[in-house]
Amino acid sequence: AANISWQVIEFEDGVFVQRGISSLANASQTSGNGRTKTITLNTPLTDYTNAVPIVYTKGLFVTNGNDDEMTDLFYVVGTMSNNSQITLTRTRNATASKTIQITWQLIEFLSDATVQTGTVVLPVCSSGCPQSNQSANATVSLSGTGQNALLFFSWNPGSSEIGIDSRMNVRGRIVNDSLEFISGVATTGANTEVTV
Repeated sequence: AANISWQVIEFEDGVFVQRGISSLANASQTSGNGRTKTITLNTPLTDYTNAVPIVYTKGLFVTNGNDDEMTDLFYVVGTMSNNSQITLTRTRNATASKTIQITWQLIEFLSDATVQTGTVVLPVCSSGCPQSNQSANATVSLSGTGQNALLFFSWNPGSSEIGIDSRMNVRGRIVNDSLEFISGVATTGANTEVTV
């Protein structure tokens, strides 16, 4: 059995929400290459820079050595570059046919909120692996100490962290006018990218 804790936020005004279901297959791309899918929105946004994507994934992987090493295929980042489309990206594919299912939501804040976005890269561990965590910071402009701010972020693990979940997980927090991101264990391969 799986336990699920959920919350629903309903805004009276000032927010426009869109959602959808999609999938991401590997097609004929070789192992190691990323995969991107662009979805055209039913209703164009007013200003994509005030939109926040939230992405969830699942897949019908079986319990064996190969699939246990492919948990990084579930890490998908949603980004916006215009008012009409959301782009879903994962950094790695597998040569085997591994399709994942995706549910996405897109929240556009129309008033009474500011949205800041960016990308940081956690560095590759050069020594002390895997004992030392790696971290990266981003500067933001917040009113006060961020007590009224929420942090949403997603990440793609480095391509060499296949199946090592402790190296793929990232935690983040707001510290005054700074965002701090820390990996669970130091990454030894390609950089992990965090999209805020």
